[in-house]
Amino acid sequence: MKDSTPRPRDLDLTRLVSQIGKLSKQIAELKEVIRKSQVKELPDVIMNSDEAAEYLRISRKQLDLIKQKREIPFHKRAKCIWYRKSDIDEWLRSFRVSF
Repeated sequence: MKDSTPRPRDLDLTRLVSQIGKLSKQIAELKEVIRKSQVKELPDVIMNSDEAAEYLRISRKQLDLIKQKREIPFHKRAKCIWYRKSDIDEWLRSFRVSF
């Protein structure tokens, strides 16, 4: 006759599989919470020439010279000139010197 009572090892394995299933579900729930709570990227800051010069801590005249040489990224529509902060930050990073 075969004994039908589960062995202790079988119980541990069954419990382990059950716990893995529960953990998988909890991980999926946590991923969803994290996804929903992530901070949305802020819209890019748009600056006029005066604001861009102030941000760069240079004079408006210096900014105009850099712009005329097409050294700094800017946008132009009709007579309006504007700068994106992210473009300026990237432009500044291009001058980074590593030691």
